[in-house]
Amino acid sequence: MSSINVIEIQLEQGPRGMCMGHWAGSWGCCWLGNTSREVVNNSKKEVEKFIRFRKKWDPGIEIPEPGEIKVAEFVRNSAGEVGASGAPMALFSSDKNELSKRNVEEAFTVAGYIRQEIENRVEGLSKEEFEFQPNSNRRSLQETLQHIGNTVWWYCSRIDQKVDQWADNNLNELNRIEFFHEKARIFLLEKIKEGESNKVYIPTLYPTLDPGEKWTARKVLRRQVEHLWEHYRYLDKSLRLIPERD
Repeated sequence: MSSINVIEIQLEQGPRGMCMGHWAGSWGCCWLGNTSREVVNNSKKEVEKFIRFRKKWDPGIEIPEPGEIKVAEFVRNSAGEVGASGAPMALFSSDKNELSKRNVEEAFTVAGYIRQEIENRVEGLSKEEFEFQPNSNRRSLQETLQHIGNTVWWYCSRIDQKVDQWADNNLNELNRIEFFHEKARIFLLEKIKEGESNKVYIPTLYPTLDPGEKWTARKVLRRQVEHLWEHYRYLDKSLRLIPERD
Protein backbone atom coordinates (compact mmCIF):
# COMPACT_ATOMS: atom_id res chain seq x y z
CA MET A 1 0.00 0.00 0.00
CA SER A 2 1.42 3.37 -1.01
CA SER A 3 1.83 5.98 1.71
CA ILE A 4 -0.42 9.05 1.86
CA ASN A 5 1.25 12.42 1.33
CA VAL A 6 0.50 16.12 1.25
CA ILE A 7 0.05 17.36 -2.32
CA GLU A 8 1.25 20.90 -2.90
CA ILE A 9 -0.37 22.75 -5.77
CA GLN A 10 0.25 26.12 -7.38
CA LEU A 11 -2.51 28.37 -8.69
CA GLU A 12 -2.52 31.12 -11.28
CA GLN A 13 -5.55 33.22 -11.99
CA GLY A 14 -6.36 35.61 -14.81
CA PRO A 15 -8.01 39.02 -14.50
CA ARG A 16 -11.51 37.64 -15.13
CA GLY A 17 -11.32 34.73 -12.72
CA MET A 18 -10.31 31.74 -14.86
CA CYS A 19 -7.76 29.72 -12.92
CA MET A 20 -5.21 26.99 -13.60
CA GLY A 21 -3.85 24.55 -11.05
CA HIS A 22 -0.47 22.87 -11.22
CA TRP A 23 0.77 19.92 -9.20
CA ALA A 24 4.16 21.17 -8.06
CA GLY A 25 5.50 17.63 -7.59
CA SER A 26 5.01 16.51 -11.19
CA TRP A 27 6.01 17.27 -14.75
CA GLY A 28 2.83 17.95 -16.67
CA CYS A 29 -0.13 17.80 -14.31
CA CYS A 30 -2.30 20.90 -14.69
CA TRP A 31 -6.01 21.66 -14.97
CA LEU A 32 -8.36 24.58 -15.53
CA GLY A 33 -11.33 25.89 -13.57
CA ASN A 34 -13.65 28.86 -13.72
CA THR A 35 -12.57 29.93 -10.22
CA SER A 36 -9.74 29.18 -7.82
CA ARG A 37 -12.22 27.36 -5.56
CA GLU A 38 -13.22 25.07 -8.43
CA VAL A 39 -9.56 24.33 -9.20
CA VAL A 40 -8.82 23.46 -5.56
CA ASN A 41 -11.97 21.34 -5.26
CA ASN A 42 -10.94 19.36 -8.36
CA SER A 43 -7.27 19.09 -7.44
CA LYS A 44 -7.33 15.64 -5.82
CA LYS A 45 -9.30 14.17 -8.73
CA GLU A 46 -6.90 15.71 -11.25
CA VAL A 47 -3.81 14.54 -9.37
CA GLU A 48 -5.22 11.01 -9.12
CA LYS A 49 -5.97 11.04 -12.85
CA PHE A 50 -2.39 12.03 -13.59
CA ILE A 51 -1.02 9.36 -11.23
CA ARG A 52 -3.08 6.68 -13.01
CA PHE A 53 -1.69 7.89 -16.32
CA ARG A 54 1.91 7.72 -15.06
CA LYS A 55 1.44 4.25 -13.60
CA LYS A 56 -0.10 3.00 -16.85
CA TRP A 57 3.03 3.92 -18.77
CA ASP A 58 5.54 3.27 -16.00
CA PRO A 59 4.07 0.52 -13.75
CA GLY A 60 7.15 0.41 -11.53
CA ILE A 61 7.03 4.06 -10.54
CA GLU A 62 6.36 4.78 -6.87
CA ILE A 63 4.00 7.73 -6.38
CA PRO A 64 2.37 8.13 -2.95
CA GLU A 65 -1.42 8.39 -2.99
CA PRO A 66 -2.64 11.99 -2.64
CA GLY A 67 -3.88 12.98 0.79
CA GLU A 68 -4.20 16.56 2.01
CA ILE A 69 -4.14 19.25 -0.70
CA LYS A 70 -2.13 22.37 0.14
CA VAL A 71 -1.99 25.55 -1.97
CA ALA A 72 1.71 26.37 -1.91
CA GLU A 73 1.61 29.45 -4.14
CA PHE A 74 -0.94 31.75 -5.79
CA VAL A 75 -0.09 34.10 -8.67
CA ARG A 76 -2.50 36.52 -10.34
CA ASN A 77 -1.83 37.46 -13.98
CA SER A 78 -2.58 40.97 -15.13
CA ALA A 79 -3.27 40.29 -18.81
CA GLY A 80 -5.05 37.60 -20.78
CA GLU A 81 -7.28 34.77 -19.57
CA VAL A 82 -5.39 31.81 -18.15
CA GLY A 83 -5.31 28.95 -20.62
CA ALA A 84 -6.07 31.12 -23.67
CA SER A 85 -3.66 31.56 -26.56
CA GLY A 86 -1.48 34.61 -26.09
CA ALA A 87 -2.03 34.82 -22.33
CA PRO A 88 1.00 35.00 -20.03
CA MET A 89 1.82 32.10 -17.74
CA ALA A 90 2.98 32.41 -14.15
CA LEU A 91 6.59 32.19 -13.04
CA PHE A 92 6.38 30.26 -9.77
CA SER A 93 9.06 30.30 -7.09
CA SER A 94 10.05 26.75 -8.02
CA ASP A 95 10.64 27.86 -11.62
CA LYS A 96 13.66 29.82 -10.38
CA ASN A 97 15.43 26.66 -9.23
CA GLU A 98 18.26 25.23 -11.30
CA LEU A 99 17.52 22.37 -13.66
CA SER A 100 19.30 19.04 -13.55
CA LYS A 101 19.87 16.59 -16.39
CA ARG A 102 17.54 14.21 -14.55
CA ASN A 103 14.77 16.87 -14.56
CA VAL A 104 15.05 17.25 -18.32
CA GLU A 105 15.07 13.53 -19.02
CA GLU A 106 12.11 12.88 -16.67
CA ALA A 107 10.01 15.65 -18.19
CA PHE A 108 10.53 14.56 -21.79
CA THR A 109 9.91 10.95 -20.84
CA VAL A 110 6.45 12.01 -19.60
CA ALA A 111 5.97 14.05 -22.78
CA GLY A 112 6.72 10.90 -24.75
CA TYR A 113 4.03 8.97 -22.87
CA ILE A 114 1.46 11.69 -23.65
CA ARG A 115 2.45 11.80 -27.34
CA GLN A 116 2.07 8.03 -27.58
CA GLU A 117 -1.33 8.14 -25.88
CA ILE A 118 -2.51 10.80 -28.33
CA GLU A 119 -1.23 8.72 -31.24
CA ASN A 120 -3.08 5.66 -29.93
CA ARG A 121 -6.32 7.65 -29.70
CA VAL A 122 -6.21 9.19 -33.18
CA GLU A 123 -4.91 6.10 -34.95
CA GLY A 124 -7.30 5.01 -37.67
CA LEU A 125 -8.89 8.42 -38.27
CA SER A 126 -9.40 9.28 -41.91
CA LYS A 127 -7.86 12.41 -43.44
CA GLU A 128 -11.29 14.05 -43.40
CA GLU A 129 -11.83 13.26 -39.72
CA PHE A 130 -8.35 14.48 -38.81
CA GLU A 131 -8.99 17.76 -40.61
CA PHE A 132 -12.58 18.21 -39.42
CA GLN A 133 -13.14 21.66 -37.85
CA PRO A 134 -16.32 21.82 -35.69
CA ASN A 135 -16.60 25.60 -36.02
CA SER A 136 -14.52 28.68 -36.83
CA ASN A 137 -13.49 29.08 -33.18
CA ARG A 138 -12.24 25.53 -32.70
CA ARG A 139 -9.17 23.87 -34.20
CA SER A 140 -9.27 20.57 -36.01
CA LEU A 141 -7.15 17.74 -34.58
CA GLN A 142 -4.58 18.42 -37.26
CA GLU A 143 -4.44 22.12 -36.39
CA THR A 144 -4.19 21.31 -32.68
CA LEU A 145 -1.19 19.06 -33.19
CA GLN A 146 0.41 21.63 -35.49
CA HIS A 147 -0.15 24.24 -32.77
CA ILE A 148 1.51 22.02 -30.14
CA GLY A 149 4.52 21.53 -32.42
CA ASN A 150 4.77 25.27 -33.10
CA THR A 151 4.93 26.09 -29.40
CA VAL A 152 7.90 23.78 -28.70
CA TRP A 153 10.34 26.12 -30.43
CA TRP A 154 8.47 29.19 -29.13
CA TYR A 155 8.91 28.06 -25.51
CA CYS A 156 12.65 27.63 -26.06
CA SER A 157 12.86 31.07 -27.67
CA ARG A 158 11.62 32.57 -24.39
CA ILE A 159 15.11 32.09 -22.93
CA ASP A 160 17.21 32.41 -26.10
CA GLN A 161 15.95 34.71 -28.81
CA LYS A 162 18.89 33.84 -31.06
CA VAL A 163 17.47 30.36 -31.64
CA ASP A 164 16.33 30.13 -35.25
CA GLN A 165 12.91 28.64 -35.87
CA TRP A 166 13.31 24.92 -36.48
CA ALA A 167 12.59 23.28 -39.83
CA ASP A 168 10.16 20.37 -39.46
CA ASN A 169 11.55 18.18 -42.27
CA ASN A 170 8.00 17.70 -43.62
CA LEU A 171 7.18 15.29 -40.81
CA ASN A 172 3.60 14.41 -39.92
CA GLU A 173 2.08 16.20 -36.94
CA LEU A 174 2.97 13.72 -34.17
CA ASN A 175 6.43 12.92 -35.52
CA ARG A 176 7.02 16.66 -35.82
CA ILE A 177 6.24 17.16 -32.12
CA GLU A 178 8.58 14.29 -31.20
CA PHE A 179 11.33 15.72 -33.41
CA PHE A 180 10.94 19.17 -31.86
CA HIS A 181 10.86 17.75 -28.33
CA GLU A 182 14.22 16.11 -28.96
CA LYS A 183 15.65 19.43 -30.13
CA ALA A 184 14.19 21.13 -27.04
CA ARG A 185 15.68 18.43 -24.78
CA ILE A 186 19.15 19.03 -26.23
CA PHE A 187 18.63 22.81 -26.03
CA LEU A 188 17.79 22.66 -22.30
CA LEU A 189 20.65 20.28 -21.52
CA GLU A 190 22.96 22.84 -23.10
CA LYS A 191 21.54 25.54 -20.82
CA ILE A 192 22.47 23.34 -17.85
CA LYS A 193 25.99 22.87 -19.20
CA GLU A 194 26.36 26.64 -19.63
CA GLY A 195 25.18 27.27 -16.06
CA GLU A 196 22.19 29.32 -17.19
CA SER A 197 19.35 27.08 -16.08
CA ASN A 198 18.09 29.45 -13.37
CA LYS A 199 18.63 32.74 -15.21
CA VAL A 200 15.49 34.90 -15.54
CA TYR A 201 14.66 36.22 -19.02
CA ILE A 202 12.12 38.74 -20.31
CA PRO A 203 11.75 38.00 -24.05
CA THR A 204 10.88 40.76 -26.52
CA LEU A 205 10.42 38.52 -29.59
CA TYR A 206 6.86 37.20 -30.05
CA PRO A 207 5.76 38.25 -26.54
CA THR A 208 2.49 37.32 -24.86
CA LEU A 209 -0.08 39.89 -23.75
CA ASP A 210 2.28 40.71 -20.87
CA PRO A 211 5.47 42.21 -22.38
CA GLY A 212 7.17 41.88 -19.00
CA GLU A 213 6.49 38.15 -18.59
CA LYS A 214 9.43 36.35 -16.97
CA TRP A 215 10.81 33.00 -18.03
CA THR A 216 13.41 30.51 -16.85
CA ALA A 217 14.61 27.20 -18.25
CA ARG A 218 12.57 25.33 -15.65
CA LYS A 219 9.42 27.22 -16.64
CA VAL A 220 10.12 26.36 -20.29
CA LEU A 221 10.49 22.68 -19.41
CA ARG A 222 7.36 22.70 -17.25
CA ARG A 223 5.26 24.29 -19.99
CA GLN A 224 6.54 21.92 -22.67
CA VAL A 225 4.89 19.01 -20.84
CA GLU A 226 1.90 20.86 -19.36
CA HIS A 227 0.84 22.22 -22.73
CA LEU A 228 0.82 18.72 -24.19
CA TRP A 229 -1.18 17.42 -21.20
CA GLU A 230 -3.71 20.26 -21.54
CA HIS A 231 -4.52 19.30 -25.11
CA TYR A 232 -4.50 15.57 -24.38
CA ARG A 233 -7.08 16.15 -21.64
CA TYR A 234 -9.45 17.70 -24.19
CA LEU A 235 -8.84 15.05 -26.83
CA ASP A 236 -11.97 13.03 -26.06
CA LYS A 237 -14.14 16.12 -26.45
CA SER A 238 -12.56 16.84 -29.83
CA LEU A 239 -13.07 13.25 -30.96
CA ARG A 240 -16.77 13.35 -29.96
CA LEU A 241 -17.28 16.39 -32.18
CA ILE A 242 -16.25 14.49 -35.30
CA PRO A 243 -19.35 13.30 -37.18
CA GLU A 244 -19.88 9.56 -37.10
CA ARG A 245 -18.82 7.70 -40.20
CA ASP A 246 -21.50 6.05 -42.32
